[in-house]
Amino acid sequence: NPSVAASAQAQAMPTFVRNALGMLGQVSAKPQPGGFPLPGRTLQSAEGEDNLESLLKLAAAAISRLQSHQLSSLEQSGRTPDGGVLTTWQLEIPLRNAHDIVPLQVKFQREDPPEQAPEEKRETREVKDPLWRVELAFDLAPLGPLHVQAQLLRGTLSGQLWAQHAFTADLIDSQLGLLRQRLNDAGLSVTDLDCHQGTPPQGNHKPLEQRWVDETA
Repeated sequence: NPSVAASAQAQAMPTFVRNALGMLGQVSAKPQPGGFPLPGRTLQSAEGEDNLESLLKLAAAAISRLQSHQLSSLEQSGRTPDGGVLTTWQLEIPLRNAHDIVPLQVKFQREDPPEQAPEEKRETREVKDPLWRVELAFDLAPLGPLHVQAQLLRGTLSGQLWAQHAFTADLIDSQLGLLRQRLNDAGLSVTDLDCHQGTPPQGNHKPLEQRWVDETA
């Protein structure tokens, strides 16, 4: 019986695979333009529901979640008002934490400066390096929700960390000196490196000239 065989295969699937599908299958609310990280709520399934139908539902939800990240990447990519080009890559990575799998949301941004006028003499053109930004967002027990923002330009790094729990913010703050030293040892010049309690402010991104994608289409 094909249905019985499919159900047996679904039940034989390793637990960590089912957990990873469940993690990726978090159903997110419609994200705000430029919002990061994506909000989410866990897709609930009935207890003991390890059949093929439930796994297909988790897989479909996981694909929908990945598409949300792709749409968010598109809406955060385009030209800045000064003529520069901003490219965004946003994704989600399953991260094992003891016996659990939690989502690690990652965003990379590269901002290229405006192109110089072709009539400028070659010897007078100034070569400008791109600005890189990295954001991480995750929720690890018992530390709670964490958010990291960093930017890199010509080997100079600055970063801000936010922890929602006070004890986590104090713990991170006590280790910033060691982190700074390790970054320096890796050849980076570190300027600002701070930790705050709470969540990072929103709405500080540059406006973009871009194509808007209707995610409800």
